[in-house]
Amino acid sequence: DKELVNKFVRKYISSLYPPKTFAYKGEEIIIYPMADGDFLACYLTSDFMALSFQKKLIENVIDAYKSGKSLADDPTFTGVRAPKKSAAAATIYTRMKGMMGWTEFDMKMKDDFIYFSGITHDADTCFAFINQLRQQQSVKGFPGEALPSTAFYFSRQGIADWTSLLSYGNAQEQNETVRTSEVQNRDKEFSRYLMENAGQDLVACLFLREDTLQDQDAAAVLSLSVADVTEAERMLRTLVNTAPADEGRKTPRITFCYTVNKAYLVYRLPQTTLFKQLTGFVEPTLDMYAAFYGGRLLLAPDENSLSHYIRQLDKGEVLNGAIAYQTGMDHLSDSYHFMLMADFDHVFRQSENYVRIIPDFFLHNAGFFRNFTLFVQFACTDGVVYPNIILKYKSE
Repeated sequence: DKELVNKFVRKYISSLYPPKTFAYKGEEIIIYPMADGDFLACYLTSDFMALSFQKKLIENVIDAYKSGKSLADDPTFTGVRAPKKSAAAATIYTRMKGMMGWTEFDMKMKDDFIYFSGITHDADTCFAFINQLRQQQSVKGFPGEALPSTAFYFSRQGIADWTSLLSYGNAQEQNETVRTSEVQNRDKEFSRYLMENAGQDLVACLFLREDTLQDQDAAAVLSLSVADVTEAERMLRTLVNTAPADEGRKTPRITFCYTVNKAYLVYRLPQTTLFKQLTGFVEPTLDMYAAFYGGRLLLAPDENSLSHYIRQLDKGEVLNGAIAYQTGMDHLSDSYHFMLMADFDHVFRQSENYVRIIPDFFLHNAGFFRNFTLFVQFACTDGVVYPNIILKYKSE
């Protein structure tokens, strides 16, 4: 095995500097200089070889190996780990704080796509996203017809249990910010409104305003199906009109969004954190605006976002016609509990308020992932969650 390593060393490692050997707790770590200026740390035993560009991580491997307190002794991990089931290029195990516990993924690569098909049984209460997802129902179809053509991020989720979803969002908000009693009351009031009127799916999106197309000027909109538009709008108008007076606010609570075909009422709601709870988008204001369009309730943190959303859809400028969107959808199931699409290049250009919706792993490796579009699906069957992740390389 050492001779095999040496063959690679002679072929790929820079000859300008000789390798250096460091001793750590009685073990040897060899540092190889690479041709591009990086340094590769290597630890070789009779059982395995560990490689990393960070010597500290190799030291962590030695610590775990010598202490006997490794992941192999973690009952949660060993319960997930399963014998090889397919001819995958690799099997990857990962866990994401706040989203899912240990999950096994089979990785395959074909053309411009990298596929990760996973399964997770973990029902640990700390992974609240997966647990609340188990309470929901699946949805069918893709939302491209209800998204602007300039959308670069969207998520869609089926909802059967609003109580579970709102409880999860409320718990996340309590962990992050301190809300005044007035805002908490507004959150409860609007939560009751959603429970009574909202339907069974939720779509959140980020898109570029068609008059600027500047990445830093992204608009955010949340779209909710409603059971009865007439009743939902009547109750929303009552909620707006009976809200306490806004001190120092001169803008009217009800305005209009004009398109070529119609004028749509736009409602300015009392301040609430519900938009952040339901989308994950951190807005600089607690304002929220609402409008009804296409039989759905639209919510946004500013009136301008709502107007641009409605006008793009009114002109037929929808995401369904985008090639990148269509090719991604071709590889996904049309029945799922949750799905997400993110064009990393556009997302990484956003302010921190929006970038936080992407897991840290992708952010820490933004130089690599900005060349990809991410597609994610979660499907639940008999309490088992099946995550499906696809990375599409943007070759053009």
